[in-house]
Amino acid sequence: MTDAVSLSNFLPIVQNGADSVLNGPRTEADMPSAMTPSNPMTVYVNGDLSLNSFTGYGLLVVRGNLTYSGDSGWKGIVIVLGGTITATNAPGGNGEFDGAVYLANLPTGGGVTLVNRRTMWRTTQDKEFITTPAGCQLH
Repeated sequence: MTDAVSLSNFLPIVQNGADSVLNGPRTEADMPSAMTPSNPMTVYVNGDLSLNSFTGYGLLVVRGNLTYSGDSGWKGIVIVLGGTITATNAPGGNGEFDGAVYLANLPTGGGVTLVNRRTMWRTTQDKEFITTPAGCQLH
């Protein structure tokens, strides 16, 4: 996917094949209990998602805002469309995102940015959509 429009056109296919489709706002309590490192899943959230002390595996699509505590993470691909990604809590959490993160501002036609775990917070072009508390180090 090279732009937000093609990604947006692809998402109905992902939603139809998802293991879990949730209408937000949702939390980690709503994530599929069968999701494990050996059983990754596709989770599609229509709305906001907040994760606290949770690690997910597979494909996560959020059509809204993704908020997570410093000790949450995802192993796989995260796509956030039309919203923001916000880290909460003080620095020092053990969570991390391994894989790829797409962040696109669909309402204003912003671009899609593919970033990896090591550089995702330094290379994104949509920096205004990522907020962190003072002193929080994301990697």
